[in-house]
Amino acid sequence: MIHRAIFALCLLLPMVGCAKFDRATFNTLSVSNAVLETAQQDYENGKLPHNACVYKLINSGKQAQGIAETAFLDEWQTEQAKGDVTALQAQVAADLASVAQIVASIQTIYKTPTACWS
Repeated sequence: MIHRAIFALCLLLPMVGCAKFDRATFNTLSVSNAVLETAQQDYENGKLPHNACVYKLINSGKQAQGIAETAFLDEWQTEQAKGDVTALQAQVAADLASVAQIVASIQTIYKTPTACWS
């Protein structure tokens, strides 16, 4: 799910000397992507409850992840062009907070499968 451009960015991080914000954001997106992909597989394999709540949560997470990835890519491209990234970084942080909340909810379902019923 992570944009190919961001994946390429990962490969270049050691060479381009990316800012701490970029490294932390990439790491966060990588972890959240792994959780969401695993949850999708576990849902399909029956390890997570098959109900509308879990389905919606996983898909909401994927959508929020995509939004955060796009915002991060915009921030990184603006940074490379020597533009002002202050507002973009705030947007990325807000988007990551949304993803984190969904990931936390998914992790709760692993601990308490009845936590998400509809």
